[in-house]
Amino acid sequence: MSTPVARQREILALVGVSACVVAFWLVRVYAVEATTLRGHDVRNYYYPLYENTFGWIAQGRLPLWNPFHLTGIPWLASLQAGVFYPPHLLYVALPTNVALALSNVLHLVLIGAGTSLLCLRLGLSRPAAALAALLFTLRGTCIDWLRYPSALEAAAWLPLGCVALVDLVRERAARGAALLSLCAGMSLLAGYVQSTVLLGYVWGTLLIALLVDAGTPPRRWAGIGAVALAALMLGASLAAVQILPTFEFTQEANRLTDVLPDERLRRWSWKANFWKLPWALRGGPISLGVIVLVFAPVALLARGSRALAIWALALALAGYALASGRLDAAYQALPVMGWFREPRRLLFAVNFCMAFAAAIGFDAALGRQRGRPDEASATVSTPGLRPLLPVVLGGLFAYSAAGRATSPVLWISLGAASAVALAWASPFRRAGTVATTALIGLALADASVALPHPFHPPYRSDEAAAYGTKAEAFRELAGRAGSERVTGYYFWPQHRLKLGARYGLRWIEDYEPLNLARHAEYFGYLSHGESQGRKARMFFHGRVLPGTALQLTREARRGERSTVSPRLWERRRLLDLAAVRFVIGPSLLATQPGMAEIAREHGLRPVASPDREFSLFENTNVLPRAFVTYRWEDAPETDRLLARLSRSDFDPLVRVFVEGDPGITPDPGAPPRGAPARIVVDGETRVEVDASLEAPGL
Repeated sequence: MSTPVARQREILALVGVSACVVAFWLVRVYAVEATTLRGHDVRNYYYPLYENTFGWIAQGRLPLWNPFHLTGIPWLASLQAGVFYPPHLLYVALPTNVALALSNVLHLVLIGAGTSLLCLRLGLSRPAAALAALLFTLRGTCIDWLRYPSALEAAAWLPLGCVALVDLVRERAARGAALLSLCAGMSLLAGYVQSTVLLGYVWGTLLIALLVDAGTPPRRWAGIGAVALAALMLGASLAAVQILPTFEFTQEANRLTDVLPDERLRRWSWKANFWKLPWALRGGPISLGVIVLVFAPVALLARGSRALAIWALALALAGYALASGRLDAAYQALPVMGWFREPRRLLFAVNFCMAFAAAIGFDAALGRQRGRPDEASATVSTPGLRPLLPVVLGGLFAYSAAGRATSPVLWISLGAASAVALAWASPFRRAGTVATTALIGLALADASVALPHPFHPPYRSDEAAAYGTKAEAFRELAGRAGSERVTGYYFWPQHRLKLGARYGLRWIEDYEPLNLARHAEYFGYLSHGESQGRKARMFFHGRVLPGTALQLTREARRGERSTVSPRLWERRRLLDLAAVRFVIGPSLLATQPGMAEIAREHGLRPVASPDREFSLFENTNVLPRAFVTYRWEDAPETDRLLARLSRSDFDPLVRVFVEGDPGITPDPGAPPRGAPARIVVDGETRVEVDASLEAPGL
């Protein structure tokens, strides 16, 4: 039973770890000038998503439906905004950049403190717990996932869920079940299901390892497992307010809840170097680092912790192999995990397991006995191994330093100092504090240069202000478009995403991982000449027209004519049918070779642009969003239907295609052509149309 003094020491240890995490984040993330677009997702997707979503909530509007992306998609059900995730109340109360910064650092603190608490509850020493927390939190996927806030937030509950499992095994069922339910529910609400599924695999396998480690009689395993499963189900029910709408959405979405085929898996570009030692030591933010590679294997030799050490190293090795992309069949065979296209997400679990194993190995190397960390004992089954560890540590740091851009002398010196401290820190000299201090300092220094490029999310006020630099132009464009739509061609990426909800602009091109299957078919055919439905080779992410302004600029300098994609405009009728009134692009677009001819041929009339950096074309062939028609026929299969809709002479006011029985009979005496209908109310969740029909029609 823990004493007040033990609890006080535990709290102080957690405070110390949290302080290190905050200090590291301030110095190595917040204070660094970003020089790379490595943070594309957080800058161009998550930031405007949070700003739009919680801006609406702050105004008292629940974002149920988004009429400003494509031709309208479910908003709340798209999951990644995390509408019901309690920490996201920060975005309602604070400016988006401030809320993003606080959310990021608080989730890193949650990861670090949770990892340290897990190690302490399992009887590891406070220095070992601190080392595990820093190795996991500050080096590896945790820092790298600042680019993907929802993935980080959903995964941040992993260590605390492991603490809950320790309580379950130690017969603190009520506390453990409540904590596990909380962690599962919060992870689901954060809005990144792959992270939550990964947590389930880690928790499930760890529970078995804990039962073995505690010597729990097999007859009690089923009961403890049932309590854990019930806790997870309760957590899922707590998140039902988000999960149920999302599940309904997926039934009509472009992504199936099913195992993905090989061609949809996103593999690593550096797969060839995945197993090589230089990559593991210094290959980037998700490489393991020297300290982990030295101490994690020692965990296997620690008496009293072998079940946990075997679990950690076996799970890490399996995750590493699956993440490498060499075992796609095994990855696809994993229940639910095979639904997701990026096996590399498994590296979060790999980093966690390796840091945990390193903590066990560190205590064993210094002769500390688990459960009695202040006492020295021969906990390593091979005493002759201890003198080798300083040599291995110093040698690997010297090898690693040789390939670093920063001063190799500094790293060789740090490695040598740590090796000397470790050699001196035998259980007979009681100098473990020196070794601990040196290694923790070395871990912090190593993590500080593991970031491959200086990048950070848009935390500062000047970066936040950049999102509104073209506000007047987009508001003017929204006013000119009214109920009709706008698309961009070779448009500037930093201005393209999430424009619609921000400015009330019906913008058919935007990035969103989950879209309606009907949109994937329709706009996929527009872009590629074939539908991109639920079983298409690649996902449809909502991007309709190809290219970026950067590509356009490069190609223009080379004098290439192919940039304006004439084949795309052969299917331009689909833009007319989607009520696209304006096409906007960079100012360079209007002067591109071939663009003037395409514009004239397809009825794109250059008009005054709302901003000098943009060129604007009005589509003179645009069709109304709402109209009356008097004749119809059964729709053929998708690609044949889209081919007929793409024809330049297709006129829906004369004849349309329907799926199913419309319930009325065409009148032979009806007018040969219908007429536009007037949109009276055009709100986010309510549209009223005033239509006059001269005969039965649609």
